[in-house]
Amino acid sequence: MEGWRAFIYVVQMSHNIRSSIFAVNVFL
Repeated sequence: MEGWRAFIYVVQMSHNIRSSIFAVNVFL
């Protein structure tokens, strides 16, 4: 179960990074 939680955490982080890059591209 601990590995599953880590997997979800990684997916959320990658999604946040992708959203941040998208926001920066739109802002610029």
